[in-house]
Amino acid sequence: MPKTTKYLANWASIYENYPNKDLVTRSEFRLILKVFHNLLCDAIFEGKVFKLPFGAGVFGISKAINKKANIDYTKYNDTKSYQEYRNHHSEGYVVKSLWIRNNPPIFLKSTFKFRLQRGKARKLAKLIKDEGYIYKYREENENYFN
Repeated sequence: MPKTTKYLANWASIYENYPNKDLVTRSEFRLILKVFHNLLCDAIFEGKVFKLPFGAGVFGISKAINKKANIDYTKYNDTKSYQEYRNHHSEGYVVKSLWIRNNPPIFLKSTFKFRLQRGKARKLAKLIKDEGYIYKYREENENYFN
């Protein structure tokens, strides 16, 4: 594993550090990771929050009121007056990835970062817009341990 802070782990590097390589081939390992990733993303999109092992914190998706004005610049160019986007499908809420790291071990503080893949982010946006999933997520200040 490289000794840089910008190291991005992928399935091949995880497999290289996997201790039981004799039990699982590379293709089986990759399939296991893909299936687990899809199951985890589907559960998170349903509003579930997970408590991570080794004191790494709580992981999921939360919603918050959008405090920043989103200006529709196409209408501004036409009318020269500011108009904000109206997110009727989410009633002004935005979705944020949630990772509460309350006093994690030192090696976890700057090591991990969570960001949805592009395809998963688009799937989440479609679920919110078409199926009203915004109501399944907790507010930012709610208790996540229930």
